[in-house]
Amino acid sequence: MKISQQLGILAALAVTGCGNGTHEFQSIIVDKKVLAVSTAGETDGASTGSQNVGLGETVHRVIHGKQGETLFAYDLAIQRGDPGTYVLHLKRAAQEPTFARERSVSIQEVGQSVRVELMENPQTGKKIADAYRFFQPVTLGSLHRDLVHALHLEIHGGVSR
Repeated sequence: MKISQQLGILAALAVTGCGNGTHEFQSIIVDKKVLAVSTAGETDGASTGSQNVGLGETVHRVIHGKQGETLFAYDLAIQRGDPGTYVLHLKRAAQEPTFARERSVSIQEVGQSVRVELMENPQTGKKIADAYRFFQPVTLGSLHRDLVHALHLEIHGGVSR
């Protein structure tokens, strides 16, 4: 994996991993962007790690219960939507439990988070949801530029010239 992808994933993790009840994180690199997927609710794990896919390719997501059982599974495919947006297609998985029918949600490629309720955990009665957000991968050059700019502001008392 390229350094720029690793930095983008770390940035996404820092932002999405702070939510209340968020326990798991998966990054999907598609169309030169990082889609961060985090699971919220009382679970004991979900698909994690990083995966590089092309537009329309399927990513399999699995959410596990406290005893390791599969609570929910679905397949995710990402397509371009209207300019500046993507469409996330959440499809029935081969394993159960899964969606009764396909669902699709639109998401802006920058700056928007979308939360999709997946199910109610039968063990706890609490809702389980996945949250999605796109990030631009961070490159070493852009990270360096941003750090130099921040240092410059710090040295000059917050006044940029």
